[in-house]
Amino acid sequence: MPGRSRCPGPWPALAAAGLLSCSPAPPPLALGDAGWNPEGRWTGPAAARRVATSAATAAARAPRPAWEDAALLPALRPVKVTERSEHLGGGFDRRVLVNDLGAAYERLGPGTRLPAGALVVQIHRRHGDETPAAIFAMRKHGVGYAPAMGDWEYVAVDDKLRVAAQGTLEQCARCHLEAPYDSLFGTGGP
Repeated sequence: MPGRSRCPGPWPALAAAGLLSCSPAPPPLALGDAGWNPEGRWTGPAAARRVATSAATAAARAPRPAWEDAALLPALRPVKVTERSEHLGGGFDRRVLVNDLGAAYERLGPGTRLPAGALVVQIHRRHGDETPAAIFAMRKHGVGYAPAMGDWEYVAVDDKLRVAAQGTLEQCARCHLEAPYDSLFGTGGP
């Protein structure tokens, strides 16, 4: 469908937080604008607006836990200059940071796999603004954590360093499984 993300199916928690898109297609302004329900079925604009409103209300009321890796941010090293992100509909700039175990990110190539414990973080900012708007992180776990997803855990973090979503997130994995190197695009890709 024209204008649809290559990662279909809305995700209420991230839609409510404004973090719903993993491809260059702009995300809908609200879940109701797209007409898709949380199960990924077309329900029409009115039904989707009701789902979005109830999901947004529930998400706003539920306390979000603090991101457990937030304290590591000052120790992470940048591996990529600020550039436009493919996340969030392309309307944000990103900076990629890694921990020591994620250092191979800079030289990803055929056969490269990051070790368990590697942390890759993207800090997203609106164009021209230095204030972080969202953070997406990937943490590599040991073999068997999530074999179908490359043993990666995904985390979406809001601007207050609270977890919006965490785990083997299918919304993230759909795109990252298309990445050429260990579910990562590297310094030359999205």
